[in-house]
Formats: sequence, C-alpha cells, structure tokens
Amino acid sequence: MKKYAITVTALISMLVIGFSAMAFQPDDNSDRREEIMERVGDLKKELLISRLDFDEATSEKLVEINVKYFELMAEKVSERKETMEALEELYKDEDVEVKEIDALIDDLFDIEEGIMDIRNRENKEISSLLSTEEFGRYLIFNERFQKEIRKVIMEKVHDHPEGGPGGEFGDGPPPHEPPFGEPPM
Repeated sequence: MKKYAITVTALISMLVIGFSAMAFQPDDNSDRREEIMERVGDLKKELLISRLDFDEATSEKLVEINVKYFELMAEKVSERKETMEALEELYKDEDVEVKEIDALIDDLFDIEEGIMDIRNRENKEISSLLSTEEFGRYLIFNERFQKEIRKVIMEKVHDHPEGGPGGEFGDGPPPHEPPFGEPPM
C-alpha cells in the first residue's frame, strides 16, 4: 500500500509539474493543455479502477463528466475573476456610483449561483451512474484527489523561479497597497 501511495504521489507530481509549466506560458498552449488534461484523466481513471474497484467503462465515463464540467467551471471562474477586477476598478474612481456597485455585486451573485449549479449538475450526473454507496466513496475519493492536485500545484507555483504570475506566491500586494486593497469608500 505504501508503494502504491508513493507511485500515485509521483504520478500526480509529474502531471502537476506539467500544469505548472503550462500556467506560465502564453495561452496558445492549447495542445499542451489538452495533453496534460488527458494525462490527469488517465491517472484519475486508473485510480478509480484500483482504489474504488470501478470498472473501466464507469471510470472512463466519470472522467468524461469531470472534464465536461471542469471546462464549464473554468469559464465561470474566469468570469468571476473579471467581474471582481471590474469591481476593484470601480473603487479606484472617486465618483463611484452605488448602482454600478450593485450591478457588479448582482453579477457576482449570479456567477456564484452558476458555479453551484455546475457543481450540482455534475454531482447529479455522476450519482445517476453509481449506487449510493459508490457515489459516497467517489465523493470522498474526488475530494482527496482534488486536494492533492491543488497542494502539488501550489507547491510548484511557490517554487517557480519567477514566483508565478504577479510575483512570488504569498508576497501579497506591493508595499504601497494595504494587504486587501484600499478599503471601499
């Protein structure tokens, strides 16, 4: 079992190194991104088979569902980031109007609802393929899998020689700005 854990950790680390390298490249890396997504999917499929005793067809279908909803989620996360940046920009204007703030806050609430909807649809689709017991095991597995991926990515971003986009990870804002930006109004 220990050997298996080391192998899984090594595989995830190799994939995340690829993700990290890709994160610091221009967005014209779609072929590389697809290759890495395919590798992560293959790893996840293998783990679903070996750890949860799912058959290959079920594991493959689960990974297909994950990829579909990952792409939808990425769009929403990007939308949320852009909306939050727009809200920050509003506060740089001394004559900011409350109706503009309200509109962006409403947009953020709508985006968050969209994110929850995507998560719920993904879970509903997955649960329709599995028994209750299998779905419970899948949820635990998926949470651990995502946590491990995030952990390794954050380690790689932190260790990146350029510190990733915007400087060294964890440095915070430039010295001329308060830690969480200017207080609103």
